[in-house]
Amino acid sequence: MNLLYVIMLISLLFSNSSNVNYRRKTSFSGVIFYSGVSSERIRPDNIAVVVGENWNLFYESSADYFFVNWYVVDANGKRLLFLNGTKVSRKDTLSQRSTVRIHPDGDTILHTLQVNNSELSDAGRYILEDIMAEPVVEVSAEVIILGT
Repeated sequence: MNLLYVIMLISLLFSNSSNVNYRRKTSFSGVIFYSGVSSERIRPDNIAVVVGENWNLFYESSADYFFVNWYVVDANGKRLLFLNGTKVSRKDTLSQRSTVRIHPDGDTILHTLQVNNSELSDAGRYILEDIMAEPVVEVSAEVIILGT
């Protein structure tokens, strides 16, 4: 494994260690942390996964609105992946391998961005936009893909 990736992973682990929130367990491979923001809701946070693994980003909203927007900022610039929960028609492999799941849970909704069979090109900043929240919420997470 490249030394730079190891250093980035260690830095990622220690920079988030004080914000870990274990409220929800998941059954996927990779490293993930839930940050405890003042509202105690789950927000997407930085993750690092190995090429070929599946990964998820999570966001918890109020039950008033089911859909949020997901963007990616990578080598190709800022791109909209999902608009109000609907995949934006794209032919790139990230769009083909990604889905959004919505899980209502009482007075909250858990939104999950799922990406299967990660590729090096998936690395970048992923932004979630909840336009129905007041004020509008925009949160992001860095996704690091390890491998060659």
